[in-house]
Amino acid sequence: MSKKSSYLSSWIKSKTIFIIFLCFLLLNTNSANSFAASQASPPSREPGATLAPDEIAIMDERDQAIRTAVETLSKSNQSNAKTPTTKRINLGKTKEKKSIWERLFFWEKNQEIASVAALPRNDVIASKEKQSQREIQRQSKKDTGKNGLKSFFSRSDKKSANWEEVVQKRKERRDEFPSLDPEQIRESITDIKIELKQDFLNSQTHNLDDVIRRAIQVHLPAQIAHERIMLADRRILKAFRDFFSEAELTRHTKDGTLEGGPYTSHGWRASFRQPLFKGGVLWNTFKLEMEARETAKRELEKIVSDLVAAASNAYFEYEYAESVLSDKESLFGEAKKAKDMSDQKAEANLISEIEKLNIDSLYGQIDYDLETAKQDLELAKLELQTVLELDLSDPIEIKPTFQVEQFEIYAAGNASDAAHDLNPSKNVEQEATGLPVQISGRELERLVDLAYVHRPDLQVEASKLHAARLTHKISVGKLLPEAEMIIEFGALGEAFEGADRGGIPSLETTEPKLHNEWRIGAEISWKALGNTLQYSFDHDQQAPRISAFQGAQGPIAETQSVTLSVLDSLNSLAELKETKIGVLEQVVALEKTERDVIREVKEAYFNYNKALIQAQSSYKRMKYRERLEALAKHRLDNNEIQLSEYLQTKIDYDEERGKLYKALADFYAAKVDLNRAIGVRDYLRIE
Repeated sequence: MSKKSSYLSSWIKSKTIFIIFLCFLLLNTNSANSFAASQASPPSREPGATLAPDEIAIMDERDQAIRTAVETLSKSNQSNAKTPTTKRINLGKTKEKKSIWERLFFWEKNQEIASVAALPRNDVIASKEKQSQREIQRQSKKDTGKNGLKSFFSRSDKKSANWEEVVQKRKERRDEFPSLDPEQIRESITDIKIELKQDFLNSQTHNLDDVIRRAIQVHLPAQIAHERIMLADRRILKAFRDFFSEAELTRHTKDGTLEGGPYTSHGWRASFRQPLFKGGVLWNTFKLEMEARETAKRELEKIVSDLVAAASNAYFEYEYAESVLSDKESLFGEAKKAKDMSDQKAEANLISEIEKLNIDSLYGQIDYDLETAKQDLELAKLELQTVLELDLSDPIEIKPTFQVEQFEIYAAGNASDAAHDLNPSKNVEQEATGLPVQISGRELERLVDLAYVHRPDLQVEASKLHAARLTHKISVGKLLPEAEMIIEFGALGEAFEGADRGGIPSLETTEPKLHNEWRIGAEISWKALGNTLQYSFDHDQQAPRISAFQGAQGPIAETQSVTLSVLDSLNSLAELKETKIGVLEQVVALEKTERDVIREVKEAYFNYNKALIQAQSSYKRMKYRERLEALAKHRLDNNEIQLSEYLQTKIDYDEERGKLYKALADFYAAKVDLNRAIGVRDYLRIE
């Protein structure tokens, strides 16, 4: 019965406070309305009192002012609302929606109307103007707030100049791939990406560096690798935090009821858990996260290196196809003139039928080669657009790299001159020295040594091997004893509410007095032979509770316990063996990568030498065909040969130029592959 009465009393107390507050709010509102009405009504007089002539004149002016103000306000409100204007705001349904603040503070508007009615006639107009200005300011603030919310919740890219293109491309992508997630479409097609693409396309021509920069900028695996580096940084922070104590701060307030009656409790507590010995797990975990960050950085370098090679090869293939198409179009123009001339001579019976058929056959072959060159250019352009993430309709203009005239400087000389012209640029390991055309064991060994230092593939596998060994050390450390220390301290106060109860302090106006409490302990565990042995020591001194108020302090407990768990940690033995196997597997992967890297370095070096020799040979054959073409032109002018023979020499010369373009493309691609093989991007100059 006492519990029910205590609950009932507390409920009545809380409800009483709420009712008093509500009545106070209503009284304030009514007093404000009364004040507004008193301001609007004329002052009261005693019955039978006489008025002076001046007072009568003043009252007449006041009545006239009131009537004028009321008529003016009613006329202005008739256009906005059908309900008549009164001194009290109608809280019913109206066509004009009122905000919550207007409904809560409606007495302010009544007060304004009453004050206007109480003014003289000359001040009514000024008061109306002030009221209209306040309405304008209030409306402007409301509009400003709405616009501010709209601008806050609206997307920033809607205001950009490329927003229409963004919307159009998103729509096209949605129509093309209906099952794709709309959020993915919004993230993949953004205003920033469109703006970057426009900046790239607005440039007149692009060199190899521009293409590589654009490819790295839009390459998604490179962005993923960069995010992995950021993830590794956060994991390093977490591993570093594990060296320090785990801290927890708690503050509580509690009200309840016991057998003795309602009571209150409040206090705070701080807990700390400090690792003393973990078998090297914390330190090796920190080193493992540091190694993971280095691995992520090397993987990013590997991705960028592969991307540079792919973008460079696509660039050179496109330039090769573009150069070939240009020569084919020029040759087709001359073949067209030759065919027209042949047709005219055939009609005039000036050439034989065999000559006519030969020219027609050569013309058809040239037309076929032109269509093939157009196809190769479109495919090369598609490959380059794929690397750069451009649309099929986006144009690409590149700066020429195949400078045949500059190649003539060293092609006419010997091999050493060619090698001297193609000196590698300076790098961090060596000075620029000539790369000999003939294979040199010392030069090849130097390139292999550079690959061991700079090749990202080897660095990644070496980092993974180190990480595997650290993982094995962590699994070994988990089998060693572990020790932790626990420290807790705080304060607690509890007391019954109401009158004194047999020496128990009461709580009528003050909170319970806080008493200090603390706890110290240690935990030791050891996983041995699949079993777990645990020892714990705990010394706990608590603050006095309401059940033991007679004492000056709470209970003190000192506990020691030993626990043996039988065969509960067999998984740790399996984990130890698994990490050992992981180390051996990573050793195998490292050795395989090492052999692959050495083979790639040798292949790239041989391909570079062969491409250089092939370029020189193609240039000399082109020069030979150029001389034959000039000789055929001279003989044709002297009518020593037929037109078909001259056209054949032009075709042979054009084919040799195409072979030279191909040899130059292979030569530059070989330089890129050699740079990638040794891990130094600018070891050999590309442009």
